[in-house]
Amino acid sequence: MLLIDYKGGSGLGALAALPHCVGSMTDLSSESTARALTSMRAELRRREALCADQGVHDLDALRRESPVTCPPRLVVVIDEFRMLSDDVPTAVADLMKIAALGRSLGVHLVLATQRVQGAITPDLRTNITSSILLRVQTAMESQDLLGSGAAAEISVDLPGRAFLRRGAEEPLSFQVASSSTLPRSADSPGWQFLTDFLGERDVRQPDRRRNHAAPGPRGRTSDRLDPSHVAFTLTGQDIGRAPGHADGDARGRATNQGLDHGKNHGTDHGRDQRPDPRPETAQKDGPASSVAKPSLASESVLTDAVRAVVDAAGGPGRRRPPGPVLPPLLAFLTPDLCRTYPPADDWNGTAYASERGQDQCEDQCKNQCKGECKDHGKDHDAAMHFGGARGGQVALGLIDLPERQEQRALLWRPENHSHLALIGLPASGLEDAVAAVVVGLPQVDHEVHLYLLDGDGSLAGHTDSDHTGAYVGAAEPARAARVLERLAALTADAPRPRSPIVLAVTGWGRWSTQFRQGRLARAEDDLQALVRDGAACGVSVLISGDRELTTARFFALVPNRVYLPLGAHQETTMTWPRIPPIDAYRGRGLVQGRIAGTTGDAVCQLVLAAEIPQERPPAPTRAPFPVHALPKAVTLEELHEATLAIEATDPTGTALALGLHGDDLRPYLLQMRSAEVVLVLGHAASGRSNALRVLEASSRLLQAQLQVLTPRPGGTAGGAAAYWRSVAGTSGSSCEGFLLLVDDADQLPADVQQALSSLVTRGAAAVLTAAPSPSLMARVPLSLPARASGRGIVLSPRNSSDGDFLGVRIESSDLSVPGRALACGPSGVQELQIAHAPGPSGPDARIAVTGGGPVPTAFVRGSSFGR
Repeated sequence: MLLIDYKGGSGLGALAALPHCVGSMTDLSSESTARALTSMRAELRRREALCADQGVHDLDALRRESPVTCPPRLVVVIDEFRMLSDDVPTAVADLMKIAALGRSLGVHLVLATQRVQGAITPDLRTNITSSILLRVQTAMESQDLLGSGAAAEISVDLPGRAFLRRGAEEPLSFQVASSSTLPRSADSPGWQFLTDFLGERDVRQPDRRRNHAAPGPRGRTSDRLDPSHVAFTLTGQDIGRAPGHADGDARGRATNQGLDHGKNHGTDHGRDQRPDPRPETAQKDGPASSVAKPSLASESVLTDAVRAVVDAAGGPGRRRPPGPVLPPLLAFLTPDLCRTYPPADDWNGTAYASERGQDQCEDQCKNQCKGECKDHGKDHDAAMHFGGARGGQVALGLIDLPERQEQRALLWRPENHSHLALIGLPASGLEDAVAAVVVGLPQVDHEVHLYLLDGDGSLAGHTDSDHTGAYVGAAEPARAARVLERLAALTADAPRPRSPIVLAVTGWGRWSTQFRQGRLARAEDDLQALVRDGAACGVSVLISGDRELTTARFFALVPNRVYLPLGAHQETTMTWPRIPPIDAYRGRGLVQGRIAGTTGDAVCQLVLAAEIPQERPPAPTRAPFPVHALPKAVTLEELHEATLAIEATDPTGTALALGLHGDDLRPYLLQMRSAEVVLVLGHAASGRSNALRVLEASSRLLQAQLQVLTPRPGGTAGGAAAYWRSVAGTSGSSCEGFLLLVDDADQLPADVQQALSSLVTRGAAAVLTAAPSPSLMARVPLSLPARASGRGIVLSPRNSSDGDFLGVRIESSDLSVPGRALACGPSGVQELQIAHAPGPSGPDARIAVTGGGPVPTAFVRGSSFGR
């Protein structure tokens, strides 16, 4: 028996505990009602398949042929049927199919409503063979189902009086049994308790009435039971017995003893010992006017009756038959719970840890681990049961298949299923669902490499992992573009990476806005290349977003999608597929793609709780390549250590380390060849002098084969000019092997500019600092060969035009960090962080002049980041 109650359980709720009740559904939404009817249609198909397998046409024949597989008869009781038809207009058509096909398959409908007119359609009435009418308000309602107005003429003093009509038969008048103990009238000749009426008779024997019959609605005498009042009682000490009745107490105790004895020994010895359920006042006084109100015990007679039936059937722990309606999806799921279901995309796979396949699952585990595992019989090593750690299948949630009467685990295997998109608003559970996937991936695949572009901040607390190659926040668009560029480069390589890679992108709307500005526009193209070609090289994309995601160019290439409609407005869902009726829960949505298996589109519930492992997952065999953010400060010691760690050192000894750059923070080496000029552009206090100090310190630390020439620190512009005049006048015909570090070259007079040009012409290399200016070429002649070589550095630019002299358009906001610079060269533009070189202490060094030319030591200016 299946109960569907639209009164919140107040009408049929007490019957839900009955052992033959397979389900009680109350306060159904339109979505839940439609789902229940879909499950009912699936139950009919299942019964049809059972009959077809045995070659029979109905349930009775199936029971004779195969009593083991034959399902029990199913009675579906729907209270307030009119509300069902109003809330779900398609429900009437579904119920009509159930009524038409259900009779032969053992499925029967009991529809109850207070409003008859309009609730029963002609098609549904065709398949209804029996109708029971209690008192109705109008003769039209009675005429509609009964064929006469008799039901409207029932007196209000006769509650429970009803008429039964079967097919074309004449209506029969009868009294409905009451679920509570009612006071009786001693003068009523038609009063009889149901227990007294049944007595010791066998209900299968011919009727042996002991009461006077009442005339039917049309003068026809009922051939069944027609008492004026019938009270329904069950045997039991507290069932239908008025307190204080000695005789009733004795008989009640005897009845309970009989029930207990029957429960213990499989027989009901107390069946013939029934207590007198009438109130004591009614037995003594007789007239109805003197009858007291029913006691509290009588008011709970239905609850006590249900309890007695449950006890007689074996207690509340008795296993119930499977229900015809699939239980609703849980609103809260965990990955472990999802793994107890068979997967959605493996209809013919091996057994899984479910209620029906637990034994097979354990046998499979024993075979795989050769009996060496000590955890058999436990829920051990979920990876062993579900494909192993290399299987890489993370639990997304459950999909609901009421048309198949089952629920299956929604698992994502990046290597098999390819890319996955989650579409919805933050309130829909989108952020929590993505976080749960990212946390779960290293637990199920120990070799996976993760790269996280976190646009909405949902992954901020899940970055501490040996599997994470890079975590990039929304404030680092340039670094995010570098991540995409590195990953897109893998698609051009023929060999497949040895480790699977998952790129997780959250908040695509924010990324798309930043990528479509200036020099980062290529980042979206790189992402499209990953979505198009990434699956072939082991790169999978997990991406989440709102409207910007569904309108992206690459979205059509994403094979798996989950739409979460909670909180979404019509303008948001315009680009979505048609969403079926879905309950408003976080994480509830529609899934599409191969992860849903052969079912196509299906309703799903996602896991929203990230499963934090008790132990840290093992690190991958091969570490993921890093895409680090540039540090905000680098010391000379850190730069020196990074330079010494380079395996291939500079054999010429002419490369000087200036700072750190690249995804793995490698030292940026400035190769200084003979007669070459490098221009360092920057505004005041941008770190120009600091850059020269770093180059001088690097030449000493690396023991470079270059002799550095620079004025003594703290000197004036006039002193610097005198120094360079002296150097030019004392140098020989060849200046190869010398490095000129010229600060504020745009402030030097014309004769010094000529002297510097002469030194470079004789083979000296030079690094010049100057402020960006359109007239720089006229003021600094050496800037022309620097521009021609395409080599230069732009320090902390303030304007987008600061790099125009070197052919670079500045559009990054990250360059405002002190010491941040753009290094230009034939291979392109690279961002680097220049090291910090503090000023020297102690007495100033002096220039020593020898016969072959000047051999000075370094003079370094004082402040930390320039002037």
